[in-house]
Amino acid sequence: MRSIANELNRNVSTISREINGKPPNGVGKYIAKVAHEKALKRIKKRGNIFKLDKYSKLKKYVKKKLKIGWSPEQINGRIKKRISQ
Repeated sequence: MRSIANELNRNVSTISREINGKPPNGVGKYIAKVAHEKALKRIKKRGNIFKLDKYSKLKKYVKKKLKIGWSPEQINGRIKKRISQ
């Protein structure tokens, strides 16, 4: 898990949670959507609020850039650049 986390530049616990989203006992097949839904439930249970849900202007900006093909990394870099100016 550590090598996967390093390769993807992610925290080991993130990789562990994603892997644990697999079907029980390895029966069936992994479905990313199901793992994502489980992650969202955990987030809501903790009471976290997504920044995009909190700031509508930011949400509009991100959606606009995604629609024209920008990657999340490009959007994040541009936001950071704009903030530092």
